[in-house]
Amino acid sequence: MKTMILYYSWSGTTAQAADLIQKATDGDVISLKVDDDTFSNDMYKTSDIAKQQRKSGNLPELINKMPNFKDYDLVLIGGPVWNGLVSTPVQALLKQISDFKGTVVPFYTSAGSDQDYETDFKQLGRELKIEKGLRMASFDLNNEQETISKLKDWFNK
Repeated sequence: MKTMILYYSWSGTTAQAADLIQKATDGDVISLKVDDDTFSNDMYKTSDIAKQQRKSGNLPELINKMPNFKDYDLVLIGGPVWNGLVSTPVQALLKQISDFKGTVVPFYTSAGSDQDYETDFKQLGRELKIEKGLRMASFDLNNEQETISKLKDWFNK
């Protein structure tokens, strides 16, 4: 099974998770990029920006080249949880890949409330075949070998 790992990371936690997932799955990895001035370095200002983007539907533009999704059977999509929901860069990605025919699995990093994340993800990617995802917190990433072992078990299921 050919696997792609696509992720957006605002603080670096999702990037760390994606790196460990890549080691566990041997999938190809692409970090989603937006213009540097899209979000603030301040978490609260970024939250306000994302709320406005979501409300207006004016999602941030992804500035990196996307792979040919036809080359993949499985796409793992990672991002931070913002306001309990999918971050706006990941929302933009879900719009772009709505015709992907393989399986999509979310992974997400959260320091707080994320109970609506997977419901939101499934609503945003309604045309996609989406399986249950994986939540990771920064403390889950501390022991690399133990985490990779757990990720291999998760991935094989």
